[in-house]
Amino acid sequence: MAKRRGFFAELQRQSAQAERQRRQAEVHAARMRAQNLRLQQQAAREAERQARQNARAHESLVRQLAAEEKRRHQQEQQDETAARNRELAERTNSIEGLFSTRIEHLAPVDRSRFHVEPAHPPFASKHDRIVAPPPAPQLPPEPRFTPPPPPQGMSARFGGAKKHAEEVARLQALHNTIHANWDQQRSALLGEHAHRMAEHEQAEAARKQRLNFDRMKYQSECEQRVAQVEETNRHADEMLDAYDQGHPAAVRDLIEVCLGLSSWPDFMPDDQMEIDYAADDQELMIVHTLPSPDVVPAVREYKYRPTTDEIASTKLPVTERKRLYRGFIASAAARTIAEVFTHDTARHIASISYRGVIEGIDPATGQDTTITLVAVATDRERFSQLELTRVDPEAMLKHLGAVMSKSPLDMRPAPTAGGVRTVGR
Repeated sequence: MAKRRGFFAELQRQSAQAERQRRQAEVHAARMRAQNLRLQQQAAREAERQARQNARAHESLVRQLAAEEKRRHQQEQQDETAARNRELAERTNSIEGLFSTRIEHLAPVDRSRFHVEPAHPPFASKHDRIVAPPPAPQLPPEPRFTPPPPPQGMSARFGGAKKHAEEVARLQALHNTIHANWDQQRSALLGEHAHRMAEHEQAEAARKQRLNFDRMKYQSECEQRVAQVEETNRHADEMLDAYDQGHPAAVRDLIEVCLGLSSWPDFMPDDQMEIDYAADDQELMIVHTLPSPDVVPAVREYKYRPTTDEIASTKLPVTERKRLYRGFIASAAARTIAEVFTHDTARHIASISYRGVIEGIDPATGQDTTITLVAVATDRERFSQLELTRVDPEAMLKHLGAVMSKSPLDMRPAPTAGGVRTVGR
């Protein structure tokens, strides 16, 4: 049998046990605090790592977007550079090819081009669209009477038949009421639909009336256009007949129309030619307003520099600009004379007096003035001896006795003090 502890011994034992439990609890709490601290530190490190990763991803995305934006911008700059160079090339080709590209295909204007055809726009009316009629009404289904089944067996013998007859009568009366309501609702829906159909028919009749009015108006406008075209063609025929007969006004008008149909560059001034005809001498006099020296580009080429993100330009040397503008002035004169003699199929024009001019400022007076840059007078016989597809316009004009400004680019006038007829003598 175990020995029993004394009272104080038991207290001491319990106190020691409690102390051991307290120390164990403190150790456990310390371990838990350390573990929590490690977890917190680990979570903080993970959050920091994730933040660094997110920052790197964001920076990478920003760099990627910036690189894409830079590539896009550079591509736009390159496209702009190419567009500017195309414009330069087109302008230069128009200047250099003013004579050659036209002479290769030079031919009299077909007389059919003096006639026009009426251009009728397609008929359009806001009343042309048919309005759909109102949809048919959704009628409720007609109620059907279904009598209750008759009694069977013993119920039929003991008052069931009478009760059944009473039930049938009650249900029949209820059905009659329901059917009357249905018929009333159906009649109301059909009446409303009939009213809407009547309104639609009235609206459709009004629409057709307005549409017919628009068609009549369109037909009237077409007839007016046809009448105007016929009048224009009649005047053209009268001009052609008068030209064939050598009427001075008709000769002038025909040449003016033919030169107007010629494919001059877009940068030529509007109403660029003043034409007169002297029937006694059979001479056509032309004053041709030419574009200013600004028509010649001051830039040879555009280049895009990615390092500075700028579109730089290489200047066209002044000597090259002078050559281009002088050649353009000569080409305009040579081309105009060639076209006039070509279009004058009835040979009413024996000679041409031509002056190419620009609008400028007189340096002596500061007033607006007309500056003659080229002047030439020639006759058909002499001009017909030229092989136009093989000549140089400037050399050709010199051969014909023309005078030109020594520096057209500087708007220096040509020496025409004695008049066009004396410049080559």
